[in-house]
Amino acid sequence: MLGNAALAKANAEEARAFAETLRGVVAPLLGLSSRKIAAELNARGIKSVTGGEWRSSTVVRLVNCLQGEINVAEAA
Repeated sequence: MLGNAALAKANAEEARAFAETLRGVVAPLLGLSSRKIAAELNARGIKSVTGGEWRSSTVVRLVNCLQGEINVAEAA
């Protein structure tokens, strides 16, 4: 097996926790494109998990996480 299973699980759990903090902000925007959501998050001054600006790809990962497409149990 490649990689560190414990680290992968911890990363997935951290991603889910961060995503949950943004659920109330992102949920009303879900009808928009990922680019428009990124622009809105940036306009509101909300930083990504790394402290940077949002991009379409980071929004897609956030939305996938909120929709349960990151399975913490399978990340182990």
